[in-house]
Amino acid sequence: IYTYFALGCICEVSFNYPLHAMNGSLEGKQLFQSLSTILEYQSGQGIYPNTNARKVTSDELIAAKNTWKVFLQKIVKYIKSEAEQYRVIHGRLDVSNNYAHALVHLLSVDNPTTSTSSSSSSSSFDEHAMMCEVHQILRHGHECLAGMLQWITYVLYRVKKVSRSLPPS
Repeated sequence: IYTYFALGCICEVSFNYPLHAMNGSLEGKQLFQSLSTILEYQSGQGIYPNTNARKVTSDELIAAKNTWKVFLQKIVKYIKSEAEQYRVIHGRLDVSNNYAHALVHLLSVDNPTTSTSSSSSSSSFDEHAMMCEVHQILRHGHECLAGMLQWITYVLYRVKKVSRSLPPS
């Protein structure tokens, strides 16, 4: 539940995208499943592999990565569209208060002749870099937020001194 909540929060707050993961959206479920599969695979790899990790097949891993990549592409397209609509209405982007607008602004600053950049561009911030940035925010943002919420819940439940120190609701 924390992961669904965190994914929804990050999408809404960072990118103005209504994922509706807590409401059981199919898209939210697919993202959760793809992230779970990727993390299960990764937990069985590396310097300290978890020998009890579920063995993820290559087909499962490819499908999970594709689901994630398609979602990232969708978010980038959504961000650019939403930013353009905002620019038409307000005459400018809100780069100071809106992270997604700041990303679109970076894209337009580095690529003044085009609003969409190809991966062959020599720009320092192109559409691929934007997708990488969105990936980092979603992946690490939801992990951080979900983990923090789990620890807060645990501490409130297990450490009575903390829960008693809260003001009454």
